[in-house]
Amino acid sequence: LALIGELSRCAAATRVWLLQAPPGEALDSARLDDWHQALDCLGLPHSTTTPLGWLESGHD
Repeated sequence: LALIGELSRCAAATRVWLLQAPPGEALDSARLDDWHQALDCLGLPHSTTTPLGWLESGHD
């Protein structure tokens, strides 16, 4: 998390893609909530959807 925060300060735009649990495995909702809260504290947008739309649109 510290590395993501540090790198984001040097980037023009930063997005974090939170991967879903692999097939057959349960998603740890408490851990996911921890990530959401930490990323929110850093002011970083996050998503569970594929980043292809953001990458293909020129970062609009």
